[in-house]
Parts: sequence; structure tokens; C-alpha cells
Amino acid sequence: MHWQAKVQKDLAWRLELRPNELTPLGDGELTFVASVTNAHGNTGTGQHDIDVNAALPGLRIHMISGDDVVNAIEQRHDLVVSGTSEHLSAAAVVTVTINGKTYTTAVDAQGTGA
Repeated sequence: MHWQAKVQKDLAWRLELRPNELTPLGDGELTFVASVTNAHGNTGTGQHDIDVNAALPGLRIHMISGDDVVNAIEQRHDLVVSGTSEHLSAAAVVTVTINGKTYTTAVDAQGTGA
């Protein structure tokens, strides 16, 4: 499969694969190869390998304190760390480690934990 991405002024590029494009690639090892040719005909390439295992549970941590910055006022109140998950059953234990200290919580029926 081939996709194209445009190089920006800062020389960065980005390609977004939507779920309907990524899912058909299936589980297993995927090799991404990117190449570019400059105005002089010189070509450069890069490669990155990943493993896809859609059966693994997915876990996402939400933004903390609305901006991922805990200010002096927020530091004096309870801090809520929450997220969402997929492929877990209700009551599954989620372990969160912050600077070496471990906390646990359970996933609720909607797949969230707090």
C-alpha cells in the first residue's frame, strides 16, 4: 500500500492512517518505509517496524487538571487521574505508577477508571 505525505516548511511530515486503513493490515509486524526525492534527484529513505496486536487491551490516560499542569491551587486538592480502556472487563484492575509510587483502581462497566 502506498500513501503520500507533504513535507512542511519546517521539514516535518505527517501521515494519518484512519482505522479503516489500519485495521485491514491485520495483526503482526508492520514495516513502515518512507522515502523522499529532492529536486536534484537524490532519494533518502527511513524505516520503522512496529507490532500490531489488536487483542491487547487498550488504555488511554486523559488530560490531568484540564491542561496537564498542576498549579499551586490544584496541588492542595485531590488530583483525579482517569482514562478509558478497551478489551477489558468491568472490575479489571488498572495500576498507575507516578514517580515510583503505585496506585490501583478498577475499570467500570463503561471501560473507564478513576
